[in-house]
Amino acid sequence: MPLAPSATQAVAPAPRCVPQRPPRTVGAGAALVAGAALVVSGCQRGPAPCEVTGTITHQGKPLTSGLINFLAEGRQPQGGAIQSDGSYRFELLPGSYQVRVDTPPKLPAGWKEGDPPPRLGPRQAPVAYSNYATSGLVLEVTGDENPQRADFELR
Repeated sequence: MPLAPSATQAVAPAPRCVPQRPPRTVGAGAALVAGAALVVSGCQRGPAPCEVTGTITHQGKPLTSGLINFLAEGRQPQGGAIQSDGSYRFELLPGSYQVRVDTPPKLPAGWKEGDPPPRLGPRQAPVAYSNYATSGLVLEVTGDENPQRADFELR
């Protein structure tokens, strides 16, 4: 028969069962994300974009609407809206760009999708400027000036 511990004997506590968590592993997806973050964070930086601003005019008057787009070889086109005062402002990487300016006529007030096609007014600039191949417009972004000014006078 086992003896009961005396008051002077120390009793060892019973071992406790504590669940162990498995060690964390990093999956391939997390490693790929971490690697991409290193590249994006500056390990391999290219040239910094430059702000390009300017005004687009036709026969001496600023265009009041439309689009201006810039296309560099091997890159996606960039650009957007021409402001009501004929100005534009974009960030572009240094390089040589073909430029197009499109000024489609505005739809009449109140016209909505599904209505018969409206009779449209004239364009603000000749349609030849709306195509990279026929516009004859080019822009060289040097990176020497930031912002770089580039005005376009359409004839």
